[in-house]
Amino acid sequence: MLLTFRVSNFLSFNKEEEFSMLAGQVKNPVSHVTEVGSGSGSTDVVRAALLYGANGSGKSNLIKSIDFARKVLVKGLKSTSMHNQHFRLEKNAEQKPSKFEFEFKAGEKVYAYGFVLLLNTKKVVEEWFFEVKKTKDKPIFERKVLPDGSSELTTRPSLKGKDATRFDIYMGDLLDDQLLLTELGEKKGENFGAFKDAFSWLENNLMVIWPDSNFSSLPIILQDEKARKLYCQLLEHFKTGIIDFDFKEINVDETLSNFRPEGRAKIEEGIENKGLASAQIGHKKVLLTKNNSGELRAAKLMTKHLENTTQEEIIFDFDDESDGTRRLFDLLSILFGLSIGTTPITYLIDEIDRSLHPELTRKFIEAFLNSNGQLGSQLILTTHESSLLDLNLLRRDEIWFVEKKNDGSSHLYSLEEFKPRFDTEIRKAYLQGRYGAIPFISDVSQLGWNQN
Repeated sequence: MLLTFRVSNFLSFNKEEEFSMLAGQVKNPVSHVTEVGSGSGSTDVVRAALLYGANGSGKSNLIKSIDFARKVLVKGLKSTSMHNQHFRLEKNAEQKPSKFEFEFKAGEKVYAYGFVLLLNTKKVVEEWFFEVKKTKDKPIFERKVLPDGSSELTTRPSLKGKDATRFDIYMGDLLDDQLLLTELGEKKGENFGAFKDAFSWLENNLMVIWPDSNFSSLPIILQDEKARKLYCQLLEHFKTGIIDFDFKEINVDETLSNFRPEGRAKIEEGIENKGLASAQIGHKKVLLTKNNSGELRAAKLMTKHLENTTQEEIIFDFDDESDGTRRLFDLLSILFGLSIGTTPITYLIDEIDRSLHPELTRKFIEAFLNSNGQLGSQLILTTHESSLLDLNLLRRDEIWFVEKKNDGSSHLYSLEEFKPRFDTEIRKAYLQGRYGAIPFISDVSQLGWNQN
């Protein structure tokens, strides 16, 4: 679970800003909160957060910041684009360091992990990793990169024997464009559990879904008939008109020609690990498998509807479905994952309301928050849909705002700071500008269009 994220000097964030999923003083509804830890050391964490703000305020930039930091850790600095990613509205900001820090629960422990980079040179300045305790955090390692490119540890992990030797070897080989957690996260070591848990969570349990993302659970659904029926029930519940789906074989060579070598490699990996892989070409969803002879086969997703009078099945290409139905088909994978009790995931969805009716968006959020299948999962959304600003749907600490300051930088703050009464019409107050984070546009008459 994500607890907090901090960022500075990245995109529209200048000075350090903090986004928090920690519960505030509001008590209800308690079902929206998950307890992390136990006894006196426990912390309450909310399961959802909605971010509001004017166009260009920085809502999507928060999602991009989290995604960027995750990619730097998983893929490395060399493989991550950093050109013009600093805060560009302050002189010489490209020469200043950029900071990223996560606080999260992985396994049964809470960790704080962060790093400072110089984006213009793709160099690490600092890196730290702590186990978060109720009274005092326990440092695992603290690293500083010296001017000559070597690294110095002001705190090092308590390791003995072979693990200590391995750690020293990894440290000795570490370059100033490499993160230590990246190097340790996939290395063998009896006492490397904390490194593995933290790296695995950031790699696999933090999922970003963009408006055009290819995101679905097809490989899981198609390997279990009960799972397929459950997914069809979700499609019916949300009134998509789809009663079932099937696949139609298409030319595999023509299909593969749409992918770059790295895309083909990912498909091969998916088939190797799961027996099949899904991909998206335009609006088409494609399934790739191998037959008994080891030959690749490709098929496109088809949806089934019922004809009104005869109740016969009518087959549609998936790309014949509306934008909203295609978007919902993908997003229902989240509810499906909750229902079958998969590993807890923190989902970040940019523009949740893109192509979705407001009522569908609301029902989706309600279904997520009412699900008891996997309480460790979280939903973090950016939206403009003001009808969701309802204290019957969300807690005060689940509503966040992003406002553009006078210097062009983004500022994050929660509705909890205003402590509105529970009977307050939040939507009305927001649109009246009481909480900020809305656009202020001059009167259109000032454009002078009607002047001779």
